[in-house]
Amino acid sequence: MKFTKTQLVDALRKTKGVFAETARILNVSRQAVSKRVHADPKLLAIAEGFREELVDAAEKTLREKVEAGSLKASIFTLTTLGRSRGYGRKLEVEDKTKNRGTIVLIPEGMTTEEAAAQVPPGSGVTFYFPDDGREDQTC
Repeated sequence: MKFTKTQLVDALRKTKGVFAETARILNVSRQAVSKRVHADPKLLAIAEGFREELVDAAEKTLREKVEAGSLKASIFTLTTLGRSRGYGRKLEVEDKTKNRGTIVLIPEGMTTEEAAAQVPPGSGVTFYFPDDGREDQTC
């Protein structure tokens, strides 16, 4: 079944931009809705607007949970929004030198040979070990 742009906009509004529900209303596949929306900048802006509203609602709920003292919400906030203050689950390093390379963290106690076995030979990776008796090695 074909649908008009007006029908699609109405269905998107009724479903707050959920493609699967929009497709059910129009009696078409989810892929047909997605393809049509992504082919038209105005439709895409409408769909993205609903996603932004959803994110706004989630942020409001998260703020309320943090302010109510939820440890889980606080940890989530710190590991996502608090990264710039040093909170997070992974180390992020920005290289402004434009040099290309790989940084590999070597666990304490791992030998040079064990570290070298972790990368393909000839990859150009250089391991730098802390001053603990292990020698640096390029593979």
